[in-house]
Amino acid sequence: MNRDPDGLEQVNFLIERFAFDFQPYRKLDERWRWHDKEHVELNAVNGWLNKYDKVGYYACFLQLSNCSISEQCQSLLTEKGRISSNAVKQLLLIAGAKAKNCDKKLEKVLKFAPPGPKVTPSNLNDLTAELCTNLFDETSRIRKDKKKLASLEIGAVESLTEQMFVCTMFGFVEFVDINTIELILAWQHPRKGCYTSAKPDPMPKHGIIEPFDQFGDVLHESSRKQDACIDHQTAAAVNALAMVLKTLFDPPPWPDQRINLDNMLQQHLHQIPSEDRFHTFKYVNWVRDANLPDQYRLPRPPPNAWSPDLIAFVCLGFALLAISVCAHHIFSARNHPAGIGPPPKNLKQYYAYAYKKL
Repeated sequence: MNRDPDGLEQVNFLIERFAFDFQPYRKLDERWRWHDKEHVELNAVNGWLNKYDKVGYYACFLQLSNCSISEQCQSLLTEKGRISSNAVKQLLLIAGAKAKNCDKKLEKVLKFAPPGPKVTPSNLNDLTAELCTNLFDETSRIRKDKKKLASLEIGAVESLTEQMFVCTMFGFVEFVDINTIELILAWQHPRKGCYTSAKPDPMPKHGIIEPFDQFGDVLHESSRKQDACIDHQTAAAVNALAMVLKTLFDPPPWPDQRINLDNMLQQHLHQIPSEDRFHTFKYVNWVRDANLPDQYRLPRPPPNAWSPDLIAFVCLGFALLAISVCAHHIFSARNHPAGIGPPPKNLKQYYAYAYKKL
């Protein structure tokens, strides 16, 4: 954008006063799933997790300045069976329209769209459910297979990152999974913090990578290109991780959709190249960085103290121990050879005044 001021001026309306209201949490709807036959026919040339021309998508975004949408953009918005990058761009176009209060215009486009052989969405909520349901269905196998995730190129990683960001923004928390979070963190450059076209290789037992030579000769031009930051992937990763934080701070109402990020970090943090860059911030630092007013009394964490339940449990344990010791002493004394305690019933009793009959 710095090299093209005209382009920055064109998209300035998207940057200024851009506000998007997060959609309430909801689940994917399998009723909107496309059939496998449609996938084979429509994706015979371009498979999923591939790129395509961005000119039409960019032009449709520019039309949001006056809430107008051309026939080409209408077809792009309502097409089915597209590859994942196209479906993500359809969702981003809907998000941009909602942020610029152009959603009513898109609702009319869907309402007056020519009917097809199958049921089509009549509103934006159904359209987003249809797109995200099919995105999740197409990439669910890849998310579950860690070997495939480890062998993905930067384009596929970028596509999965975009899906997590945009579908979670529309309320579908199924996209926030541990494997995708670990994939995004694994591609982060441990020194620069951004994302490059080459995945950083961690050094064993060190958690860092080999330093890149930024001032090499001309023969290392390709390595410098791989070491350059990719703006789009970096922005997509930041937004996706922001959606993860939103899900953690505002968990969904379904327990099976809640993620345990602490457990993931404890088990898999050693596999992330930038693990040595993670820091544990103290409670005082978090409060200090909150920029609270001076007259506001800073809250303090609760003091470390014995819990009443723990004290009651310890007292109960001591009482049970004392009872068991006393019971053991009483019942074992009856069989003592010295005759301590009441004699058992199965032994013959001898008396001191007994005598032998003459």
